[in-house]
Amino acid sequence: MSQPSIPVLVEPGRLDQETLIRAVQDLFLEKLNIRIDSTSQDLFQTGILDSSNMVQLLLDMEEHFGLRLPIEEVGADSLRSVDSIAQLITRCKSVPQSESSPVEQDTVHAIQQLFLDKMAIRVESVDADLFQTGVFDSMTLVEFILHLEEHFGLRFPMEDLELDSVLSITSLAAMVNNGKLAAKGGAF
Repeated sequence: MSQPSIPVLVEPGRLDQETLIRAVQDLFLEKLNIRIDSTSQDLFQTGILDSSNMVQLLLDMEEHFGLRLPIEEVGADSLRSVDSIAQLITRCKSVPQSESSPVEQDTVHAIQQLFLDKMAIRVESVDADLFQTGVFDSMTLVEFILHLEEHFGLRFPMEDLELDSVLSITSLAAMVNNGKLAAKGGAF
């Protein structure tokens, strides 16, 4: 009898490391159609992970495990193997939610409203890839960054923007919140 597939939302804190590793392997199989047998296999060196499926994997991990992966936590080393991915998930899940969660939610809603008001686009899924869904192309991205700057009273120099920070509404909200903290002189 085959094992049932992992539910959409898996609580990493409730899983032992071995079960979490199996959940990561299942995620690769279910979402990327890639079977990974060796948990220490270098996913970059073998060509399993490239830039496009890495972004997809990060989105799937956030949804599947119900967490937000801070940009500063996500690097090549943290995604190099199934073992390192499981460690990343454990680290991110063990970090208590910050007190800024309501502010972030307010920022998310403000950005959704900004899309509607300024661009006549309703974006329901806050984690959807704005390029893949056709919301953004290079011109609309620049236009929307200008709207964000005006609305939030911040400045986002184009040369400092990274693709990861503008892929979805949640990543835009994180960028805005980080900009607010920087403007106030706050540090992480």
